Amino acid sequence: MKKMWRHIKWTALTFLTTVAFGAVAISLYILFAPQFGAQPKGKHLVTISTSQHYQNGQFVNLVETVLEHGYANTAKTIRDFLTVENISPTGPIPVKFAQSTQLLADTLTTVTGRPGRRNPHLKRTRPGH
Repeated sequence: MKKMWRHIKWTALTFLTTVAFGAVAISLYILFAPQFGAQPKGKHLVTISTSQHYQNGQFVNLVETVLEHGYANTAKTIRDFLTVENISPTGPIPVKFAQSTQLLADTLTTVTGRPGRRNPHLKRTRPGH
């Protein structure tokens, strides 16, 4: 029984140590990685400055966003969501079928890097192709 507890303690300690090191590593990466929180400089700043959303050195919403933290309508919203009727589309759903031979040619071009190169063991999808 002592061996089992020792094994459980060792496993738990190893797991917690791994999680702690992982948390520290992720925190350090986020803290020191330039894409997280770094001020834009040079060409990047020029690109950002052309955006309508970047004004006076900071990003702003062009349309005001109102955050409502109340739950007054939650029950009504759930009820409406679960009891929706007649939600079928008003018109036909647009569907575009890809031709399998073109997909095959594109796939083989991607895999082999040579256009028009076909595997002779694959069946032809249409006569004459």
